[in-house]
Amino acid sequence: MNGSDIMENICANENFDYQLMEKYVKQNDYDSAKKIAEKYPDDEIVQYKLINICIETKRFEEGIKVALKYPDSKIIEDQLIILYTKTEKYDDAIEIHYKRLMGVYCKKRDYNEALKIAEKYPNNEFIQSKLIKLCIKMEKYEKGIEIANKYPDNKVIQSQLMTIYTKTKKYDKAIKIAEDNPNHKAIQSQLITLYMTMGRFYKAEKEAKKHPDYEQNQSLLMTIYTKQKRFDEAIEIGENNPDNEIIQYKLMISYIKIGKFEKAKLIAYKYPKNRKIQNQLKNIKDSKESDDKIVPVKKEYKVVTKTKSKKSDLLISKKKEKNDNSECKTTYDLLDKKYKEAVFGLKVKYYFDMSNIEKRASAIYKYDRLDDVLNSKPSEKNLELLLLMLVGDMKVDIQKDYPQEYSKVMKRIETKIDELKNNTTL
Repeated sequence: MNGSDIMENICANENFDYQLMEKYVKQNDYDSAKKIAEKYPDDEIVQYKLINICIETKRFEEGIKVALKYPDSKIIEDQLIILYTKTEKYDDAIEIHYKRLMGVYCKKRDYNEALKIAEKYPNNEFIQSKLIKLCIKMEKYEKGIEIANKYPDNKVIQSQLMTIYTKTKKYDKAIKIAEDNPNHKAIQSQLITLYMTMGRFYKAEKEAKKHPDYEQNQSLLMTIYTKQKRFDEAIEIGENNPDNEIIQYKLMISYIKIGKFEKAKLIAYKYPKNRKIQNQLKNIKDSKESDDKIVPVKKEYKVVTKTKSKKSDLLISKKKEKNDNSECKTTYDLLDKKYKEAVFGLKVKYYFDMSNIEKRASAIYKYDRLDDVLNSKPSEKNLELLLLMLVGDMKVDIQKDYPQEYSKVMKRIETKIDELKNNTTL
């Protein structure tokens, strides 16, 4: 069973569980619903339905217990108000209303009213965190420090305190917070940013490498590499994180810096609605390898060669340049417009295959190999390899377009395609 089959089975099982959950909700079958909810602790909707059953079956305390596990969920918080009201815990219900009111005052930057609520609920760390956030916005840093120091075990508040120390240039204190929280990725991300601000790129790089699976820190590491013109290392991170839009934006910049304009354009093709990415296209506008169109159009050439075989005629443009003695610099120059478009389609295919874990290694290899072939000097070997890729991966109909030459090379091509099916490389 391959990866896609496994994923299909997982999705089928989840859909079946959701259907069962709906059935149990209608039947108010708490015990059965609870078993399914325990399988999906991170699914807010499943937990919401379980709490609904608790309310309907008057299991109020059990409902409160479940609801308190999801403090950031607005819909579950609504249920919690109902549960507190049902159990006559009116003060707890009122506190939730004040918590929401705190958010309104913070948006209005009404510090005095926000402070009144915070003083009323000194043990509500969410409310205190909101007040600290307001202090940062209004540059009331000393007050923010005073509040934050009361909650040394709250990681969110300690992260806010680190922000205040950074803004007030108390770097040693900010670093101390990070040292006290070595496993908190968000705080370590702040430390990396701080080191970069201080110009300590070696330390920033060292910290970023401690969290290879945390995309925020890897994004910062890309920034470090880019600043130091270590583009190959930046590109490696970018290609290993194909679904992170911020990282892909930075990857596009690195590609442009080293002149890999076609790869840069593929990123723009993937994110047509990202303005920052689209704006990068102007940086490659004037390059001879790119223009405003996605598919580059170059002068057509007729190859000048004394080879015995006609294999190289297969993809060569039928148009003839005025100066027959001019030489084509790259294999790409030999292609007619139709096959240039096919090559671009092939590049797009390989690029999107990089997002598939099972195809990634093969796609990266093939993409680089294709790039090498297109940018190398014309030769029969390169043309044959390009043909193999187009026929094998793009299903280009060579037989229809070039019937005379087809039979001469297809036997060898088919043999190579059969070999290709059992290998990840060409």
